[in-house]
Amino acid sequence: YLHLGGQSNAQYEFVSTMQGNYWKGPTSPLFQTSYKNFPGYPISAWLGTDPDNPVRQATYETQKNAWLERKPLVQEDKWDAPFAWVQGETDTEQDGSAKAYFKQLTNLATFLRQDLRPDLLMAVGLIDYTVEKRTSGDFGDFFVTGCGGTAVALNAPTPATVTHRCVITSHVGLTEAHTAYDWTRSNASGEPWRITKDGGSNGDLWRIHREGVTYYVAEQHEFHPCLVITWTPQNGATGTPLFSVSRTGNIERVRKAQRDFVAQDFKAIQFDSRGCERGWEANPLPTSYDHVHMTVAGHQMLASRFATVFAATRP
Repeated sequence: YLHLGGQSNAQYEFVSTMQGNYWKGPTSPLFQTSYKNFPGYPISAWLGTDPDNPVRQATYETQKNAWLERKPLVQEDKWDAPFAWVQGETDTEQDGSAKAYFKQLTNLATFLRQDLRPDLLMAVGLIDYTVEKRTSGDFGDFFVTGCGGTAVALNAPTPATVTHRCVITSHVGLTEAHTAYDWTRSNASGEPWRITKDGGSNGDLWRIHREGVTYYVAEQHEFHPCLVITWTPQNGATGTPLFSVSRTGNIERVRKAQRDFVAQDFKAIQFDSRGCERGWEANPLPTSYDHVHMTVAGHQMLASRFATVFAATRP
């Protein structure tokens, strides 16, 4: 029995694809799916806004009760009964919400296991938006502060203006593999500052450089500079780069929180929505389309990815 829950990307097309193509066995008519979604609701609508003191909200109770409609099934150990959590997270523009996501997801799993079954398998769908939106200026640009020494000119003043932004390079049309972001920051004279993921001995760490000189190199492998904990200054630079809040940074922050949750929870798996077609990427464009919500083809791909990951958990 598969239950799909979450926000607006928890859609019927996912469960219908599972029922019709993957959720089968010797007694396939008994394999059941259901879903309940809450479009536009952040995870706090399930648990409250304080991740250190979670409280079951009305949304959570409705989600739980939708699961319990199959109570004879979900409480029997012989039934596999994963809970697939697929979201859009409308509040990724709020840095505090993104930073709290790991705790919130942990709280959700704890409550579900208390209320449904202790061996509940949490299947987490990694959040994403189209690459066009993630690499657009309104989502991806940020300001840098905290730099000193020979890199002090990189800092944005207070108040900062558009000329002080680190401008993300747009990657239009790339939908499948993760292409590393990069940013350019104009300079009063000479070449601009650049932030690219080509530093370190293996050429896969973030670095900040200008005119062939590297000023900072990240010490951790991350998908976005804002997630790097430690930077090594070079060539006279001092301090630590600090990055202002960006929507793209918070999307990557939530994705990291989801991966970290799965890594520390032995009853959790993940499946990625990155590269699953969104309406904006469809050809021809559907009547209603945007950068967040998946098309039927996108949901079918997501279901296929879930099925592959889930199959690996079964004996």
